[in-house]
Amino acid sequence: MFSASSERRHTFAGSALRGAGLIDKDKERDKDRDTRMTDASAGGAKRTAKVRSHAHKTHGIKDPGTSSRASLLAARLSGSASPVSIRGASKQSSSTSRLPRRVDPNRRGPISPSQTSISQRSVDVWREFVQKRWNPDAQFLNLEHIATDETLKKLERPLGVPSPKEAAVIFKLASQLKPEVLSISLANNNFTTAHPLQTLSHYLPGLRNLSLANNKLRLWKDLDYLSARKGKFLHLKELVMNGNPMREGELTNGKLDKYRAEVLRRFPTLELLDSEVVFKIDFDLPGPSAVPAPSSGQGPTSFPVQIAPGLIAPGMQAFVAEFLTKFFTIYDTSRMSLADVYGPVASFSFSANTSIPPRARIQGHHNSAAMPNQKKLEWTPYIAHGSRNLSRVNTLARAEKSLHTGPDEIVGKLTSLPGTRHDINAQEKFVVDAWPVQGVLPLPGDASTVLFITVHGQLEEEPSHGIRSFDRSFILAPAADGSRAKLHGWPVVILSDQLVIRAYSSHEAWMPGPIRMPPQESIPISHPTPLPSQPQPTLLNLPLPPQTQQQIASDPALAPLAEPQRLYVIELSARTGLNAGFSIQCLEGNGWDPQKALANFEAVRANLPREAFM
Repeated sequence: MFSASSERRHTFAGSALRGAGLIDKDKERDKDRDTRMTDASAGGAKRTAKVRSHAHKTHGIKDPGTSSRASLLAARLSGSASPVSIRGASKQSSSTSRLPRRVDPNRRGPISPSQTSISQRSVDVWREFVQKRWNPDAQFLNLEHIATDETLKKLERPLGVPSPKEAAVIFKLASQLKPEVLSISLANNNFTTAHPLQTLSHYLPGLRNLSLANNKLRLWKDLDYLSARKGKFLHLKELVMNGNPMREGELTNGKLDKYRAEVLRRFPTLELLDSEVVFKIDFDLPGPSAVPAPSSGQGPTSFPVQIAPGLIAPGMQAFVAEFLTKFFTIYDTSRMSLADVYGPVASFSFSANTSIPPRARIQGHHNSAAMPNQKKLEWTPYIAHGSRNLSRVNTLARAEKSLHTGPDEIVGKLTSLPGTRHDINAQEKFVVDAWPVQGVLPLPGDASTVLFITVHGQLEEEPSHGIRSFDRSFILAPAADGSRAKLHGWPVVILSDQLVIRAYSSHEAWMPGPIRMPPQESIPISHPTPLPSQPQPTLLNLPLPPQTQQQIASDPALAPLAEPQRLYVIELSARTGLNAGFSIQCLEGNGWDPQKALANFEAVRANLPREAFM
């Protein structure tokens, strides 16, 4: 029989061995089961012998007599004794070899623990990639076509769609860039889900512009990984989703409004969606000098001044036509040759205006089956190469750097822009104004005169063959005898060249004739009243179910509001069905007076888009 102290010692030793992984627990359970079966059939004497035999076989330790079993066990657990001397213990080279092996469903065989993390060498490769794709002047990070990037061929695994862990590394590296990243393009990366992008808002919470174009996002839940409803991307102004099945499918089924509503419900701060302006409710109150509307409530349908044809100063029509024909022909075929016509101190800048004009949006040019190439157009080549759109260029340094001077620098920038083709034979597609101004240059007589030329027209962009509209302004001066321009057949030099690339809006915009305007109704609203300093009783007299209050109150747009304002937003949303963002717009435009806001809503509700509602 074992003494009590002996039983306790065996219990302690067995527990220690099991905790160290040196006893096979399954075999021990089998032996325990055999012991119980023997006890039931042979009685207590055999049970005692069985237990003694079982304990001896399990531990397999021959006591030398001079050292205690407990000290030997402690030595072996501390690594001083070889585990081979313990029966049943397998050789382990390291503790990590006891970790359970995970199986990747996309590959055969187990993944070793070393494959579950990204090595420092891979991080260095990703850092080099991010630095190469970073444009600090535009605060733009180009992450398109990741799988084909030459730098990433140095990685330890084949290129493909970034995993969530790799994407997190990229975004963390991007968060360390200076100045702050404001625009990112993740287009053309074959993302089938936005799950790998869920850490993007964590590392870049101030992102303003995001392109996910030409991926394979199909489900609305994919956007929920990025949704502002979860407190993400509260400053996002532009989102591009062209080329994704979720958008193209709705477009094919004639449900573009549903698509826009779903996206804007998730990103209420957007101002541009797929390069189209997001409609905002104009709830602003008129000033005290506003002109009262006619008693009938029907506004004029045309502007009192008609559109006139282009204005060219007398005697200059032939010269202007010759200059523009020659310039655009060379611009389309051999831009390097234009270095001859730019003066030594000439300046050039370009800007991309990505918003679609309301007229073009109504006419549906950018979704028309008659113009399928419009969907292939991308703004990245312009934004990445230094667009000087001053509504986005927010620092003086960037504004200065995007202004190019001298023939060589100008031509270098011109050649970096997409190829074009101007159909100069279709005169109706262009409108030109030109006029001289004397005394501009510090030269005597006619030499002080400069010629201003403005051109509005359209061009075909290569290689997509999509159509864009453009505005171009020149300031020309007479070329001096013996100058580079004169020697190459240019009678003038360009002092200034400004180019604006716009979304296509059709040449009908400048056709001579009346300017048509949609009928408008005047909404008589009184002047705003001060916001009460204390919460006031409900003015809409609307009982709100708790579930409705909770749904509206959880919207992130309410977070910065004071308590009285939050109360008014919840009430107006419940009464009108407007989402929180549009309710705030309505209340702000009406001096936070709920009754006036409700009256304003009733007056304009027929013109509100679907995305304005919950």
